[in-house]
Amino acid sequence: MDGYKNQLLNQLKPRQSKMLSRIFKTLKRVRTTLKTVLLLLLTLIVALLISIKLAPNFELYATNILTNPSFTGGTTGWTLTNMTYDSTTYQDSAGSVTATAARKANVSGTAVHTSYTSINSYDIVTLSGYWMFTTAGNGNGDLYIEIEEQSSSGTWTQIWASGNQTASTTWTAISSVDVSSYFSTGSYRIRLRAELYGGAAISSDANAWFDNMNLDVVTPTITVGTTGTQTSEIQSGASNAYIGGAFTFVRNVTSTSVTSITISETGTISDSNISGLILYYKQEATCSTSIPGDATQFNSTPGSFTSGSSTVTGTMTVGTSQICVYTEVDIGSGAQVDDTVEIQITNPSTQVTATVGEVSPATAVAISDTTTITAGNSPPSFTNFVE
Repeated sequence: MDGYKNQLLNQLKPRQSKMLSRIFKTLKRVRTTLKTVLLLLLTLIVALLISIKLAPNFELYATNILTNPSFTGGTTGWTLTNMTYDSTTYQDSAGSVTATAARKANVSGTAVHTSYTSINSYDIVTLSGYWMFTTAGNGNGDLYIEIEEQSSSGTWTQIWASGNQTASTTWTAISSVDVSSYFSTGSYRIRLRAELYGGAAISSDANAWFDNMNLDVVTPTITVGTTGTQTSEIQSGASNAYIGGAFTFVRNVTSTSVTSITISETGTISDSNISGLILYYKQEATCSTSIPGDATQFNSTPGSFTSGSSTVTGTMTVGTSQICVYTEVDIGSGAQVDDTVEIQITNPSTQVTATVGEVSPATAVAISDTTTITAGNSPPSFTNFVE
């Protein structure tokens, strides 16, 4: 490129040569800038891919248990008393519920969610939504949100209150209030309530609205998975043999303790020839290909197998960062060549015990591939030789 440029410049008049030289310099600066931009874009892409790879392998799903929470197009799913549907006043989309108290009137307006929803004592329940209040003269009022447990019908427990309102407001957010402590295991429904006092002064009144209500429920759940593959071969008579691969444990929110794990063996090896089950665990973004030296032993008592299963107990904290669980066993000297070992947790939802919350899935989670038993090392034999 530089040789061609110099040859071209030599063939031009000085003025033309000077102008062309400036053009080449400009193109060079542009090329350098483009290289810098491309390098920056490549760096950003790599960083993004790394962040995705290292991100915890779970998603936090919150379920809003309320039907028609935004009152879009009507009040389906709600029963209104001294409240009405307002199609022209709303927080974002269309529709809200409202109550009004005219001068010298006291009004108690309610919107009751029609259906009940089952909630566990360990669920995380978050309340959010919007309310608005307007007043004239000396009108005022209070807004409340309450819950009712189905087995105690008619008994309402207050979980939020606006405080007494004496002045007009714009739409005001109820921002993700944790109301979990108000719930135990049972079926619940919610009620929106406005206690309005119209006031005695001329032209007094009070008005209230609710919109975009959410009662979000998250069930804390440990998800069990696997990574890696089983060791292809293990010798008969091997002790403290690492099976290969790992089980993975991760929780969608907060943390809890796992106190019991049942490992199943579905290969052809007999129960009498596989024993000494020890589980080791470590928090790792990517599980190791061997048991880490600083992994923690889960069970102090080695597990034995009966009908293809072994249950071991211990204590292991599982939170939102992945925990890798490694399996170690003893293979009996009576194991036959070509016997197979296949390790799984047949039903994590029932075979992994967590102190709080649930465990999933309810289907088998197996480490890939099969381990085959090979002949063990035989001691040398000696023959007496006679000269």
